[in-house]
Amino acid sequence: MTSSSHGGALRLVDILFPHDTVYETLTSLWAPSLGAYTAPIGLRRRGRRLSILIYPGTRRLRTVAEEAVEACISLISTPEPLLARLLGRQLHHYKPEIVHPPCPAPATALVEATVSSRARRGDMLELTLEPLAARTLAPAGYTRVHGAAVELAVAYTRVLHWAAERRCKEAVTNLEDMERAYKIIERLDWGGTVKKLSRALIEQALRVLALAACPTEAHG
Repeated sequence: MTSSSHGGALRLVDILFPHDTVYETLTSLWAPSLGAYTAPIGLRRRGRRLSILIYPGTRRLRTVAEEAVEACISLISTPEPLLARLLGRQLHHYKPEIVHPPCPAPATALVEATVSSRARRGDMLELTLEPLAARTLAPAGYTRVHGAAVELAVAYTRVLHWAAERRCKEAVTNLEDMERAYKIIERLDWGGTVKKLSRALIEQALRVLALAACPTEAHG
């Protein structure tokens, strides 16, 4: 299903985001003077618009978000690109239909949008997005590995945040959340790709904590 009209895009957004909750996405933001930057971003429905929150500690993302005018949102079909992006690896992309930023792949659906407003919420930056076009792609089954990998990825971003603040207790607590999620992945990811990426992300988190002088002797 594809819709390039504004009304059609809104109807498809109603289907893709039916609940008042946070949807985990890979989103590319684009600013004319800075280009595109892709990152894992939580997205929430706000009436007929979409809202994303940019947390402190994500410097490059925050810099682009301050000037972003367009976005392409991918509902990912597998956790590999989410983990790979956090590891700093390059992703595959779909060509957008209207906006400038490329759309992260693989995905079950894409939403192209403009940034209609931005506001500061404490130390966070909120962008409100106006959908322009939306399309669904190949469906994908949902697994516990997928869910655990998303939880591991979210916990990793919190490790980065708390380590940057030198708040070791909170940082190590989120490392423990990563390790709990990894146990599920280790048990169920028989193919091993998600397991390998998840292990690499835990090792990266341990290096971040070591640089912040946070004790991690019981981990790793």
